[in-house]
Amino acid sequence: MSLTLFFDSIVITGYNNLPTGVTVQCGTSNCTNGYLEIPSEINSTFTPSVSGSYAVELSNGNCTDTLGCHLVVVDNIFENDFGIKTYPNPASAILSIDLPMSMRNLTVKIYNIIGIQVLVENFDEAKSIELPLDLNSGIYFIELSSENQPIYRNRISVN
Repeated sequence: MSLTLFFDSIVITGYNNLPTGVTVQCGTSNCTNGYLEIPSEINSTFTPSVSGSYAVELSNGNCTDTLGCHLVVVDNIFENDFGIKTYPNPASAILSIDLPMSMRNLTVKIYNIIGIQVLVENFDEAKSIELPLDLNSGIYFIELSSENQPIYRNRISVN
């Protein structure tokens, strides 16, 4: 079992091969408020709306364990103040990226759900990009940087 912090979320993986009859229910709690449970957050991915220290609770119905507190910083970069559009979402063979203006020294990185970089493309200058995707179906995270400064981060789905 592993806990991965990625950008603005907590992802739990590796609980697929548990003994028969044992299931995992994931709950999330806020460490700074005395491990106060966050209602209805019982999925394997949690994206907090505010920065803070969060823990993950795992339960099989009889036994509960808490995986330590992890600081998650919610940055306003996710609000996409730059007017960047990525589409379609979900994507298949091509992901289109529209920028509000021409940007120099642009880097596009895509990471898989466990945080491994699976694609990186560099552009001297771009306003619109048609990015070929040769990725397995799943959830990915895209990050755009211009002049080595992050300007956009988002989740994308690939069919």
